[in-house]
Amino acid sequence: MKREYICPYCFNRHKMHEVQFACSDEKCLEDDQTYADYWGYHMKRPTVTNAPEPNAFSFIKPVMPSETDCRTCSKVTYSRVCPTCHSNLPTTISDYEDYIIAVIGAKQSGKSHYIAVLIEEIIHKIGNSYNCYLKPENDETIHRYNQQFRNPIYKEKRALNVTAPAGNDPSVKRPLLFTLTFSGGVMGTKVITLAFFDTAGEDLKREEIMEKHTKYICNSAGVICLLDPLQLPEVRNQVAVNNPDVILPSEDADSDGADILNRTTNLIRKTLRLKASKKIKIPIAVTFSKTDAISSLLDPTSKLLQPGHHTNKNAFDVEDFHSVNAEMKALVQGWSRGNIPNLLEHHYQNYAYFGLSALGNSPNRSLQLQEVKPYRVEDPFLWLLWKNGIIKGTERK
Repeated sequence: MKREYICPYCFNRHKMHEVQFACSDEKCLEDDQTYADYWGYHMKRPTVTNAPEPNAFSFIKPVMPSETDCRTCSKVTYSRVCPTCHSNLPTTISDYEDYIIAVIGAKQSGKSHYIAVLIEEIIHKIGNSYNCYLKPENDETIHRYNQQFRNPIYKEKRALNVTAPAGNDPSVKRPLLFTLTFSGGVMGTKVITLAFFDTAGEDLKREEIMEKHTKYICNSAGVICLLDPLQLPEVRNQVAVNNPDVILPSEDADSDGADILNRTTNLIRKTLRLKASKKIKIPIAVTFSKTDAISSLLDPTSKLLQPGHHTNKNAFDVEDFHSVNAEMKALVQGWSRGNIPNLLEHHYQNYAYFGLSALGNSPNRSLQLQEVKPYRVEDPFLWLLWKNGIIKGTERK
């Protein structure tokens, strides 16, 4: 029985009766100080009214109120909002468990490209294989995704601009919000909330900044942490020798993979108040992007250069996953001299390694793209769904 919900915007937990309502009359507006304080936007917003007081049976069977009368105009409203940030809550918030996937990434790791391509893969590939449907939750998500992600890559064939830090652009703090609905099956309908935050790499440079802008990590059902292999000194040196045509990104000391994982780990432990002896239960997918740029360093028979099998049989291919995970772990062991594997082993109950390419090739010096040919983009995402029991896994025979 669901007793709490998580706001997919501010990631605060609330009891089911702790919800408010925004008036549906477009003329019934007020100065919303709660919204302004949290988001930094000062504007007229629909009048917000508290939910009715819970009855005596609410402790036994928690129920989220579905409507109330506006305190100003008395009209009935059904639009639920979070009491902490006054963002509109998904229509499914009261009916299904909260499974929120967090995507973080170092600067220049290609996180914006990954989010854009993953959404397209869910719509056109994963949806057909797993009988699921991805629906944007609001007009803001539709507009931002089309204008800032999909159109530049798929229509204009150009690389995306670097994401601005949340302190410079408050809109970065607001996620692209989708619901992913799985229909049929013995377990009936399952719905998960996907909140994609295009957080700037700069927002992962210091723990105090992460506490302010990446709180969502700590209440997520899983984390995809994107790292750029071309920021690892060992990889840079090998690529420079084996494939000099690759355009190496400028070196960034703050994009060190181990440092970002350490900050993320510290944030989770501090927020969830975990003792040093307790491992973190949130599964983390440590994912190296741009595998197309390091193909010269891989064995020609590498699984990382082959398409995945997770959408071939409508189930997560466990055998394929284990092969990729083992190969990637061996590479990371050498690249980081054991630092990253040791960190994960000591702090996380469930972790795995992945390699992928969102674009399939590197932009030229003018940032123009060739044909977008992603590979293994879906792997870490589907692994998290499998670990959370949302999709089934299968061993090939």
